[in-house]
Amino acid sequence: MNAAGQRGDRWWSRAGRRLLARTLGELYYECLITPVQDAQGWHLDLGNGLGYRFGAEAGYWGHLRVVPDSVRRCVGGESAPADDLQQLFIDLQHLWQGDAASLCILQDELAATVAAEADLLRRRDGLDAAALADLSAPRLEALLDGHLKIPSSRGRLGWALADATAYGPEIAEPFQVHWVAVARERVVTGPPPEPDAWTLFGLHLDAAERERLQAACARAGVALATHVPLPVHPWQWRHVLTRSYAALIARGELVSLGAFGVPVVAQQSLRTLCCAHRPHAPELKLSLSILNTSAWRGLGRSAAVEGAAVSEWLSQLAAGDDLLRSRLRIQRQIAGAHVAHPYASQLEAPPYRHLEQFAVVWREALPTVLDEGETALPTAALALEGADGTALIAELARRSGLDLADWLDALFEAVTVPLLHLLAAHGVG
Repeated sequence: MNAAGQRGDRWWSRAGRRLLARTLGELYYECLITPVQDAQGWHLDLGNGLGYRFGAEAGYWGHLRVVPDSVRRCVGGESAPADDLQQLFIDLQHLWQGDAASLCILQDELAATVAAEADLLRRRDGLDAAALADLSAPRLEALLDGHLKIPSSRGRLGWALADATAYGPEIAEPFQVHWVAVARERVVTGPPPEPDAWTLFGLHLDAAERERLQAACARAGVALATHVPLPVHPWQWRHVLTRSYAALIARGELVSLGAFGVPVVAQQSLRTLCCAHRPHAPELKLSLSILNTSAWRGLGRSAAVEGAAVSEWLSQLAAGDDLLRSRLRIQRQIAGAHVAHPYASQLEAPPYRHLEQFAVVWREALPTVLDEGETALPTAALALEGADGTALIAELARRSGLDLADWLDALFEAVTVPLLHLLAAHGVG
């Protein structure tokens, strides 16, 4: 990731314009601003000679689709092109009751979001809809827009710029996870019974890497009889576990082993990792104590311990339903483990972030649940627009030989109907 906000950075300015326009549309939808339409377009009057003008069209769901290059900030009768998302929230501060401290935190989130957006636009530059349609699901996911309804969708408080470069999906640089050995009495797993440790390791470690890990265990004086090797996110190890779990480290109940295994890349959730060069290897989901989209991206005990049983139940439910049997695939959780915080876990109702600092989930790789000849892509990618101005959904419809209306009918039949049936017939949604 380039240094954020470099002088003359056209990507920073373009990112700011896109996010500012999107935010104006969403604030209008949420009834937080009340721009009025006149012959010149839309005008938002904030008083004291301050306001914004922009072009927009109303969407089907009561929001505005604001044209990014049309937004102008008006001050004292003069106007200039607007590309400063952070300034917009300063200008709007009188509209809500948040204090200055909260607004300053939001400013940090907004700055990080613009920086990530600029890198995303830089990476998508020159990719038309046809090129996007040829990408694998993991590579396409790395190019997705952030959450369209959250202005600070890539705030990621806790990460420095270097962390976003190393671990963010926009850059998609492969990295190795860190491994630790944890005293067995500290590790909680759930049904099905804990798999053989080396079976799990083999999902991400080739023979040479397994030998390296075994040698690291031997050097550290730990054995599988007393300790369970587990992967952790390298950022989480350095910035959270070495501090919060320091007592366990001092007592030898938590031992650092080092970086091992197949390189992984982050998906949009940040904490879910897929293998960069072994697409059929299971995904990893690891606790990550950063704040993003107003939530700490940790991983709780119930998700880690009970997820495998829940996904197996869903698989059996689908197998026993005539409609779902051939139309619903479950990307099952294989196994999971949780290590409780040594002190926060003893408190009554502590903040959830302190209970979700150390967990791991193994989940089936997406390609393993597809039939031969099938590919997968995130639904959020359908609206992604290529450099040629064509949306990915239009390119996919063109390749199918169907017109867009018929293609959408087929999409809803394949995706929406099974999900609605699952809710209506089984109460699962």
